Amino acid sequence: MTWAPFVGMFVAKISRGRTIRAFVTASIGLPSAFVIVWIGVYGLTSITSDRASAKAAGQGGSLAHTIVDENNPQAALFQFLRDLPGYLPVATLALAVIVIFFITSIDSGALVMDAMVNGHEDASVRRQRVFWSLSVGAVCAAIILTAGEDGLSALQEVIIVIGFPITVLTVLQAWLLFQALREDAGAARPMRTRQWKQVLPAEEYERRAAEGVLDEDAYVVLPEFEEGTEPEFETHVPMTAQTQQQAAERAAVSIGLTGPVAAGKSVVGDAFERRGAVVVEFDEVMRELLVPGEEALDRLREVFSETIAHPDGTIDWHTLDDLTTRSPAARERMYAVIGPFVRAEADARAKAVGDDSVLVLDLALLTDAATPRDFDHVVVVEAPAEVRVERLMAERGLDLEQAWAEIDADTQGRERSDAADVVLSNEGSIDELDAAVGAFWEDEVAPALNSAATRV
Repeated sequence: MTWAPFVGMFVAKISRGRTIRAFVTASIGLPSAFVIVWIGVYGLTSITSDRASAKAAGQGGSLAHTIVDENNPQAALFQFLRDLPGYLPVATLALAVIVIFFITSIDSGALVMDAMVNGHEDASVRRQRVFWSLSVGAVCAAIILTAGEDGLSALQEVIIVIGFPITVLTVLQAWLLFQALREDAGAARPMRTRQWKQVLPAEEYERRAAEGVLDEDAYVVLPEFEEGTEPEFETHVPMTAQTQQQAAERAAVSIGLTGPVAAGKSVVGDAFERRGAVVVEFDEVMRELLVPGEEALDRLREVFSETIAHPDGTIDWHTLDDLTTRSPAARERMYAVIGPFVRAEADARAKAVGDDSVLVLDLALLTDAATPRDFDHVVVVEAPAEVRVERLMAERGLDLEQAWAEIDADTQGRERSDAADVVLSNEGSIDELDAAVGAFWEDEVAPALNSAATRV
């Protein structure tokens, strides 16, 4: 059991491309049959030879004396071969087979360890494989030379102990293999799991990119899964007691409202408010919560230290804005800390209206401050860049260059599009935009409210 995982990857690599029938026959069946014949022939011959050399019936012969009394089974092998014809060539062949066995074992072990530390599935550089081969041989030589047979026996006992938990894992793997075969045959429903892209170490990624042989769609540096392969528990939230409690504390319908600067989010927010929704601006609530005495400010100071606060305990907005603008990691961490507090406050304001309330959370950086799963719907308001430039010049008094610079500063266009359930185009009149909001309300929000009322 301990040996199987060690050489399992080696056998899998050399058997790649074979059918299961060919693998079982060639890699498992033939070696097992050979061992049965080997042990049967040589076992019976050795027993017959030992009985012939015994002094009396029921007593051990010369082979039993060497193995039991002298505890030297290695010498017994050549002692046994000496009684057979052609001792010299046969003993030489046996010694060569033993050497090949050890070399093959070291080679397979080195290959497995090299694959485990390689960081990717492709073949590693030759010097790395040579290093592991020499390392395994050096460890074996060190054990034999320093500890002798006692050290080797102790190592064997440890391997037996380690084999027990590996036995449990092997049984589990056998069940998983059986389940995978049933799925492949169509006899079982496939288990939905993430399909991860292949990850390369940064050095290997840069090397392939420099050589022009990198497939950027297939390989990544950080773990990333293929879109649309999320497990069901991520796309369909289970109704556990905790989930039900969270749902009871939230509005009946929650909408994430986002869009680029000057696209018309405020106009859409007003349209939702006229239809009875509770519209909450993320930045406004965040500023209300980041005041002395509030837990949100204390948590933020724990993350970014006292440098973001004035001596009187109030937050230093200039320092915080500068830090989160220069560092995407700092911005992401800030929203991870503040986001739950803002959402809880927004839900509380919506629940104060009633159990059938609709919450519209207006946030510019939706992909930083929340995730699409936090909302029942994500509404993105868009407008052509030239229209937004005209609005910035008219409403904020910016010149043409400043307005275009404001447009260029937006880096979340693609993330918004991927997260959107509905995209409202604001390139026409206000009445047309209001009509689009009304159609979305009738198609999506009103049925959800009716369903919530029925459940209550």
